[in-house]
Amino acid sequence: MAPDGNLYVLGTYLGVLGAFTTALFTVDTGTANVKWVADLSLHGMSGLAYVPAVRDAAPFIVTQPTNQIVFASSNATFTVFAECHPGPFYQWYFNGSPIASATNQSLTITNALATQAGVYDVGVSDSHTVLKSDPVTLTVLGRAFLAARADSPGLYGLSTNPPMSATLSSAPAGLNSLAYGPDGALYGAGQSVYRIDTNNWTATEIGPPGPHYAICFSPTGDRYLLNPYNATVNDTVLYVTYKNTGKTVFLARYPAADGIDSICFAPDGTFYGGSTSVYSLDPNSGAIIRKITTEDLRLGSFTFGTDGQMYGLAQYDMYPFSSVYAVAPTTGRISLVTTYSFPVWALIASTPPPFAKPLLRIAGAPGQGFNLSAWVTSGARLALEASDDLIQWTPLFETNAVGNALEFLDPTGAGTKARFYRLSHP
Repeated sequence: MAPDGNLYVLGTYLGVLGAFTTALFTVDTGTANVKWVADLSLHGMSGLAYVPAVRDAAPFIVTQPTNQIVFASSNATFTVFAECHPGPFYQWYFNGSPIASATNQSLTITNALATQAGVYDVGVSDSHTVLKSDPVTLTVLGRAFLAARADSPGLYGLSTNPPMSATLSSAPAGLNSLAYGPDGALYGAGQSVYRIDTNNWTATEIGPPGPHYAICFSPTGDRYLLNPYNATVNDTVLYVTYKNTGKTVFLARYPAADGIDSICFAPDGTFYGGSTSVYSLDPNSGAIIRKITTEDLRLGSFTFGTDGQMYGLAQYDMYPFSSVYAVAPTTGRISLVTTYSFPVWALIASTPPPFAKPLLRIAGAPGQGFNLSAWVTSGARLALEASDDLIQWTPLFETNAVGNALEFLDPTGAGTKARFYRLSHP
């Protein structure tokens, strides 16, 4: 059936010379009368098909691009779906100016910078007419924290102004704590311990199995895990795994009344723990040294930012939101930084905080030499010296740190009863 309403058929009939001839006929669908239209015997046709003529069509946007919110150094993609003929042809614009070579259906901004935040739109053309899309906005956030959320699995980046989050990965689930290790890698603890690659946000389970309430690493690389005492008692227990020996040791048990649910180390090596209140702890025994704060806030996670400031995460069981507070360890003063409209369950600075000075740990015995280890800033210039009397100092080495962990064996101390060391930035 053709658009004119006629039914066309291809058939044969007996010609005047006694041969069958191919011809085109129309059939009246009402009366069934057949009418000859044209002789097609010379064209060798054996079938019919209706092919509509292709007509020009003005641009029409089926799906508009949408606003994008990303963290600095992340990727953002805008996409438009449009129809027209000829075309469609595309040209993307940033703040009203055309973007060079941005002539595809999608526009991807790689490693977004704050200077690339703004208004984007796209012109869709059929080579005659240009139709502009709705303007959309790219927001580039400064990532202040990494976090796990209680309402969904995975890892998230958080900004403080405005208080927003963006998904980094969909796994692992159930993280209660995040910490940077001596190798500079990110670790998470929950039902197990995971090592997280911050390049692609993939997580590898390394154990031990949990549950674990909190994880942190000392400046010398020892790993501390805070676990529930058992399923019926709300006490918590603290274990340390020493980096030099790999040995795991029980340090302390905290009654539920003390509220030690989270732990972290400060850049100066001070060990902190707490929940309703913040305490300074002895890293060698886990004992509580002193109470820092008295305000009734459930700070379920602690971290130190790149500014050296201590931050605590307040979690609210009855409400689907969380708040970040700045904590002053010297005065115990707590001040609100921002509030998120979703439940955050673990918090850590977006990058490892710099340590104020190299921190040395020494192990060994007289007559055997001494093993030295330190948590340092990667790339820093370091000098190690030794002394037997604190007056005369002997240089042992000067080097640039590779990674955050520095280890050194001093065999020259094997014949001494006492040995002093100092690590400095020359």
